[in-house]
Amino acid sequence: MSLNNKLVPVSDISIDEFLNIFYELEQILLDNSDCDLIIPYIDRLSTKIYLAYENIKDKQLSILLDLLTDLLIKIMDILEIVDRSPIIIPHLISFVQYLPKFIKNINLNEVFSSNSIFTDELLNFYLKLLNCTRIKNYLESIEQREIHDPLLNTILIIIFSCFIYIKQLSINILDSSKLTIKLFISFIDHDHLQSETSTNLLRLLKVLHKRPDFTTIFIQMGYPQACLRWISESNLSYDNQYYILNILYNISRHNNGTQILNEQNALEILHLYKHQIFLKSSTLSREQYSDIAVLFCMIYALLLEPDELKKSLKTLNEFLYNTFDRLFQTVVNAANNEKFKFNCFHISEPLTVLTRLFVNDEIVDYILKQNLETKSTVVEFFCQLLFKFYNLTRDSNNKSDQLTLLSLCNLLWSISFQDKYKDELKNNSVFMTIIKLLTNDNIDLTTHEYMPRHLSSIRKATEGLLWNLEDKPLHIATPLITKHRSRPLAMISYSHANILFCKELVEKIRSMEQFDIWVDYLNHELTNHTSVTHSDDIWEEIAEAIEIASVIILIVSKDYYDSKSCRQELSYACDVLKKRIIPIYPNTVQKEYKATGWLGIRTAGLKYIHFGRKEFNTAVEELTNTVGDTTNTSKYVMPLQQSQPIIPYNRKQDRSLKHWTLDDISHWFDVNHIHIDIKDLYTFQTKTSLILYAEHLKLYYTQEYELLLSRYQEKYGKQLETDKFITFVDALYRLYDEDADDVKPSESKTEMTWF
Repeated sequence: MSLNNKLVPVSDISIDEFLNIFYELEQILLDNSDCDLIIPYIDRLSTKIYLAYENIKDKQLSILLDLLTDLLIKIMDILEIVDRSPIIIPHLISFVQYLPKFIKNINLNEVFSSNSIFTDELLNFYLKLLNCTRIKNYLESIEQREIHDPLLNTILIIIFSCFIYIKQLSINILDSSKLTIKLFISFIDHDHLQSETSTNLLRLLKVLHKRPDFTTIFIQMGYPQACLRWISESNLSYDNQYYILNILYNISRHNNGTQILNEQNALEILHLYKHQIFLKSSTLSREQYSDIAVLFCMIYALLLEPDELKKSLKTLNEFLYNTFDRLFQTVVNAANNEKFKFNCFHISEPLTVLTRLFVNDEIVDYILKQNLETKSTVVEFFCQLLFKFYNLTRDSNNKSDQLTLLSLCNLLWSISFQDKYKDELKNNSVFMTIIKLLTNDNIDLTTHEYMPRHLSSIRKATEGLLWNLEDKPLHIATPLITKHRSRPLAMISYSHANILFCKELVEKIRSMEQFDIWVDYLNHELTNHTSVTHSDDIWEEIAEAIEIASVIILIVSKDYYDSKSCRQELSYACDVLKKRIIPIYPNTVQKEYKATGWLGIRTAGLKYIHFGRKEFNTAVEELTNTVGDTTNTSKYVMPLQQSQPIIPYNRKQDRSLKHWTLDDISHWFDVNHIHIDIKDLYTFQTKTSLILYAEHLKLYYTQEYELLLSRYQEKYGKQLETDKFITFVDALYRLYDEDADDVKPSESKTEMTWF
């Protein structure tokens, strides 16, 4: 094959006959300018093409590909000649339409998979064709489609196939094509995704967006904005939807892409698309619908807060959990593939999405209850994957394998927060050994283009795992903590995404000199550390600070909720040490934001201070007074709901608690403002059963809460709001204490610690 000459001489007679038709066509156009003479001759030539093509279509693949390439060059030469006589162009359509026929008869996968050098050469040549002036002008003007669409589609299909089989691509390969690729946007906008050409453009863009280095360039070109326009088009084919969602997914994997998509109101646009596609779901097969649902879920998981994901996908109905099933099955199928790929996804991709979803404990529980074909549990499956990728990354610098290992460490860290799975992890000796080895891991993925901000480093995640599983007290003295103090000490727990607000707050508190502050970056300043980063190893100092602190000031934000490190801090403070917590909302969060999930459980009912709803100095003064008030209390007692005051039973006026009827029990629910949804979940027959349940709840709080969440979801098809549960629990605990007073009047009322 020649990449520079016009046509390659071929000894095959049938091929000679086919080529001679194009020779004659070119010659008549060069020798004559009279259209009245040229057009009849062109039409006579066109009648010969069919038989000539039938004689060559079954030739050897490499010969056909050579011939196709040379024909492209010849046709472009012919078009250059007739540009001065547009009237002739319609008569050339029958010649150009044979280009896509060649493509259909060539098994491009067989050709490209066996010869990487040839594939690389061909790619460079076809990129030159793509960047020629004629193609650029067509992309911009969309004129003479009958001629140019077959030409462009042939070029696009060849380039797409080449990219599939070239593993190592330099970013420089796109340097000369940037202007052309940017013109793809203009073409698709004008075409409204109605043609095969738009579909082929999207298919090529889907493959290119898989390359992290390329995605950065495409973001700069405006593809996030363009894809959001395109997904808003009506009557999109399945292929176009699938390609656009794939592009959006790969953009959302990129940290800058996520930011731009959110700035462009991507969630709102996708929400509208969701309703359109679900209304038209009958036009898709079940498999197609599931593919789109999984992609949609993956995009949402990367753009949306995990706790809000299920609310946003409610219209999926039965496909909601099927989507999570399919996402997990993608991991399983990829794990069983030699290259760790399934449906174009490397195993690291669905795993990374799961790490985002696993902030939601309900999703964690659902995934871990999946049934595997093997007898192993899902927890064991993740542990086995960890072992496999631990070994792979010892001898390789493959970034995808390293990202997989990182995601698995973060997934297992999330799992380790749930008591029901701790024993299975602790009893896996191989897993525990690997985790301990990984605490000294030096893999650095901070420069990886697809390194999501929500992931902690391997060292951070494995140290967190050990902290949760081994329950070992850590004591390392620090200058700030061990010095003698005469004032209360408040430890500030915060996400480093809120560092600017935290520093402003600390500076103001220190100037007031009402109480002492422990915060990680101040401690590092005192110990000659220059900064605190996401991966700094300061677990011991933080644990010591929590233990010594009189009160914990908690800076509540979505970033805090997303952070497993923050969850670990608060769990230790709340669940283990029963520390008094003062939640504060920074002025950087939206005024309507409210903590949910595991964070909502631990802050529900607590008096909080919202810096976004009052002047900064006023809020600091209120915080100072609250710290002063709380440091006089040695034990954390769960407060009553402020928004719904509880009305206690007046036992002097009502019948004895020992003789409650069903009406009395119903009245107790009503008078304590317990929501009717919760009331209808229980069938208490006596006052004693209420007391016994309260006693049981004190011992098995977490298990009962998870059980109630499940029952509530099953019965009402929605998530239980935390404040409703807290109202119920508070009333039960007070009822229990009142009964204890009746039995043992000489003893003081027992205070119930929260968690």
